[in-house]
Amino acid sequence: MSASALQAAADRWRWQLQLALRQLGPVGWLALALGAVAAMLWLGPLHASRREAEALRSDTAELARQQQASRGDAQPDERSPARQWARFEDRLAPETGTSAAVARVIAIARHHGVALNQAEFKLSTAGDEPMSRYTLVLPLQADYRSIRGFVREVLREVPGIALQEFSLRRSELKSPLLTARLQFVLFLARRSS
Repeated sequence: MSASALQAAADRWRWQLQLALRQLGPVGWLALALGAVAAMLWLGPLHASRREAEALRSDTAELARQQQASRGDAQPDERSPARQWARFEDRLAPETGTSAAVARVIAIARHHGVALNQAEFKLSTAGDEPMSRYTLVLPLQADYRSIRGFVREVLREVPGIALQEFSLRRSELKSPLLTARLQFVLFLARRSS
């Protein structure tokens, strides 16, 4: 193709582009502007995300290098499963500490206005297990917010406790009070014989 043919083709494309832009009108111009803004808003965070991902990759690589270097310096006894288990057991209450844990649960219930009319307690120990399980079954009545606050605070404040079962029932449709049955399990450290 000669230079004049290329020039003619470029002029024709320029003329068609100008014609198309004139035919857009104000709505078309607005659509183009919004498309450009959308493209910038999409590409801007994408670029920032890529930079952040790269920074995180380099941090991860650096931490892996530090961990690899520190493995030679660390005492193997601190990372052994036996030492980790001992640290875990230190956080648990002893088998003789059940009354303090139950008293704490009752105090939390009073604080939240939860009525504990009765309770069932059961201590179970298996010969080969390193922990005992003290099950607390608490039927109670209160509004939902009080029950939720009670459960949250018990799980936060009583070490070694877990919520095993939670059931709610409303006796009357318009009543704000709910009847709940909660079953907590308190894990206790067994004494070595």
